[in-house]
Amino acid sequence: MSLKAAMWVHGNIVQAEFPERLIVIPEVGRTEFSRGWGTLFQGPRDPRPETLTNWFHFPMPTPVILDDVRPQLVRVFVFYKATFTEITHIHLYDGPARVKTFDVSFSGDHSTAIDDSNTWSIDPPLTIAFGLGISVGVTFHPVSHAPNELLFTTAGADFITP
Repeated sequence: MSLKAAMWVHGNIVQAEFPERLIVIPEVGRTEFSRGWGTLFQGPRDPRPETLTNWFHFPMPTPVILDDVRPQLVRVFVFYKATFTEITHIHLYDGPARVKTFDVSFSGDHSTAIDDSNTWSIDPPLTIAFGLGISVGVTFHPVSHAPNELLFTTAGADFITP
């Protein structure tokens, strides 16, 4: 088993599933603040549970055939900084099919280097036939004294050939 491809996307490509549940950031007049360093989102101050959860989606470049062999997914990465926000789920999709889920409880700054809170191993490895999507479920925890923010800086995936 050898690493054949490591594919990454920048954090400014991420999309919110429910932008109407996010705060409009005054500096930009939108719910996302994308810059060269990533994309920042602010969660609602509304305490209703249905407004505090959201999903964020990364479309990943996917090598579906390398040297006449379908590579297998062995690891994914999502770099983030979660302030008064909790990463609760990582779902992996092969085209329209959900193929792997991770239930987690992470927060803090994991935006600049690989660590145990932003890396998920896939065992056994998965063959991705139609394109990899990484979806991140979050819960925002509203506080009165500071914004509940979520910054994404990058996401990646490692593939091997069997």
